[in-house]
Amino acid sequence: MSKVIFETYSNDKNDARSDYRDTIIWLLNRMNTELMVLSKQEALFTDAQYRVATALLLSTCTTGANISQLVEKLSVCSKDALPLARSFYESCLQACLVLSDSGEFAERAELYSIYKTFSNQTQHYKLGDKKGTIALGIRLDRKQEIVAKAVELFSPTRGKKAKSCFNLSRREMIDTIKSRSPYSAICFQGVEGMNFDLASEISHGSYYAFQVAAGHFPSSVENHEIVQDDFAFRATSTVALCSDAVARLILSIKDDLEEAKVLSQACNVYFQEEIPEMSEGLSKLEVR
Repeated sequence: MSKVIFETYSNDKNDARSDYRDTIIWLLNRMNTELMVLSKQEALFTDAQYRVATALLLSTCTTGANISQLVEKLSVCSKDALPLARSFYESCLQACLVLSDSGEFAERAELYSIYKTFSNQTQHYKLGDKKGTIALGIRLDRKQEIVAKAVELFSPTRGKKAKSCFNLSRREMIDTIKSRSPYSAICFQGVEGMNFDLASEISHGSYYAFQVAAGHFPSSVENHEIVQDDFAFRATSTVALCSDAVARLILSIKDDLEEAKVLSQACNVYFQEEIPEMSEGLSKLEVR
């Protein structure tokens, strides 16, 4: 069966950028593995914090691998790396959040997962005058203590919407993380400005996103190659900033975690090469 295939190309700068990105993702995975081992050796975090944070970081590594597939070679598909970079960012943001307190955020994350599974296990539908339900395969018993606790915590009260996992905006999450690691908060703020809005436009399939990807704004871009290279730069910079944020937050808690040190150093080598002004600015900050 035939399938749609788009032409790909690359350049020396993007090839080097891809090497940096793949190395950072590889090191992030190593650091996460070290965290998993640490969970059996030190009570640095609660069990829930270890479980939630390492699961989120494992997810970022798989997302990072998918980002690489879209921008290792440039094409009209490169734009789709930005929504994945947004997902990478939000997973790292939540991982840092659950490691920033004494365990309450991680407990909420686990209960929220149970609540969502329970609340979605039966779907109601209506087609004309016919109504019915569709039962999903996963079944949780509301009488189980942990399920009852999750339902009580997150079920919507009368006239209100269901509660979100943390009841915090991204800005509030960053502010919470800032109390533990100002450096990490600055990295996340950089991602907010660099990628989040455009990634949202692409995710929602807006006409504006199509125009940007098609290079229809000659005042800001010259051709498709510049646009697609910019997408690869934004996605890779998001990976580097978020990975450094996670590494630095963990180092603010345990400053001798070797894999976190190596990861942060690798991110800074990328900054020096691709964003020298950011590298210089970060190096002047006397924050952790």
